[in-house]
Amino acid sequence: MNELISVVVPVYNVDPYLRQCLDSLVQQEYDTLEIILVDDGSTDRSPEICAEYAALDSRVFLLTQANGGLSAARNAGVAKCTGDLIAFIDSDDWVSVEYFGVLVEALRACGADVAMCATSQTFGETPVLPDSRPESVCISGREVLERPNQLYPIDAVSAWGKLIRREVFGDLAFPVGRLHEDAHVSSRLFSVARSVALVDRPMYFYRQREGSITWGSWSLRSRVDKARALIDRAEFLESIGVDGRASADLIRGISVHALARSAALWAPGEQGAQLQLELSDQRRIILDLRKRIELPRKLELFLALFSVLPWPAAVLYSAIQRRNARSELDSR
Repeated sequence: MNELISVVVPVYNVDPYLRQCLDSLVQQEYDTLEIILVDDGSTDRSPEICAEYAALDSRVFLLTQANGGLSAARNAGVAKCTGDLIAFIDSDDWVSVEYFGVLVEALRACGADVAMCATSQTFGETPVLPDSRPESVCISGREVLERPNQLYPIDAVSAWGKLIRREVFGDLAFPVGRLHEDAHVSSRLFSVARSVALVDRPMYFYRQREGSITWGSWSLRSRVDKARALIDRAEFLESIGVDGRASADLIRGISVHALARSAALWAPGEQGAQLQLELSDQRRIILDLRKRIELPRKLELFLALFSVLPWPAAVLYSAIQRRNARSELDSR
């Protein structure tokens, strides 16, 4: 008997792309699904499109809520899940028709708690996939935590691109009000997953578009939230004794780097004061980082200034970056 898969789809102002996403779900070869659409206060035609699919297919359910962000929408969807397995799909992305069938087979073959497939970043076109059924490789959840970048093009951090046993997901929740929230959940998920099935075939198609939450969003908020997420992940890995402490230190260094690049973009006033608090909170991390990992000389000097005077250091760094960018353009 097929296990029921609960598919959580947060929806917000994606009417140009939503039908492609929903068609890819209702046309799955593995059809034992409940598809939970969570409209997060959309102001376009997304709610009407969701209602249309819910009326036509008894497996589709629509929840509506005031705008609370991606994490709040995902959490609301998880609360309504009744399936043995859970998956997350972003509403501007889509999946191949074999997506759930292959992931279920991989779970069973490995006796795994999580199955993941490769992803493909596209601008709307679906890549041609081979006819043969892909094979799966089994590793432990700890191995995923120790070498996430080595799994590429399988994305070990994002919520999407995965099929998860519901009892393993447990009471995990996405941090509300932040971007890059997936890192918080994925690190904790793989810390309890005994076995993970890897399928090296791109079956999840991640749409690149300017209006999405993360695409092109090296915005101020995105950089600060990514820094928070990386720091949270590094400290969690250290707390559970995952090997690769230097990697955790490097993550911290990257997060500080991202914060610094953002600092000069903030306007004076309340936002500036908020970021100064954020930067000040990183002083402990920076001081610890400088003791434990060798850094390039220029970055070492920058962090030394940053650890004492975060705001001036951030402004200086931003000015240097702009000067270097102009010099590179002039030399072409």
